[in-house]
Amino acid sequence: KIDEGYDVVCGWRKNRKDKLVSRRIPSIAANRLISFLTGVKIHDNGCSLKAYRANIIKNVNLYSEMHRFIPAMTSLAGALIAEIKVRNHARQFVESKYGLSRVYKVLLDMLSVKTIIGFAQRPLVWFGFLSIPFFVLGAIAIAIAVVPIFTRGSSMITSLAGTGVLLGALGIMLVLGGALGELVYSTGKTDMIRSRA
Repeated sequence: KIDEGYDVVCGWRKNRKDKLVSRRIPSIAANRLISFLTGVKIHDNGCSLKAYRANIIKNVNLYSEMHRFIPAMTSLAGALIAEIKVRNHARQFVESKYGLSRVYKVLLDMLSVKTIIGFAQRPLVWFGFLSIPFFVLGAIAIAIAVVPIFTRGSSMITSLAGTGVLLGALGIMLVLGGALGELVYSTGKTDMIRSRA
């Protein structure tokens, strides 16, 4: 599969020999959730049998329990991912250290990966969401600052108006940062497509 042009090839233990309740059912549920959240359709993210191109895998930063998210992380670099069925042998000698107690770690790492992928692929949307509270708070501050002009005929509350302007400016900077990130991502994706051609 690597010779066919794929950058990452993942093993799929289709006929697993593990315990049904403690290993296989949680694994099926986790893999479906990971595929849904990351958009990378892999049946068996936990399989250790994987092959990578060096230039792809060297640029992937992993920590904690992130090894199962390698396909999702490489997808950020535009990696072409394939999956092949592999044989799975029943465990004979050592008890598995993996169990239901580690599910929460996987869920936290899944949220981290979803955030990373979301920011990387749609930075304008994410930064736009982040800017909303600043725009709202800025508008409220300016509104409160100018109310005395219309109600009591007194002067505007300058410090509050200045705070509102600064919050609005921060919101604008976040949106512009997202737009810049979108441009960088689009340019990088275009370059990746051209390099493959």
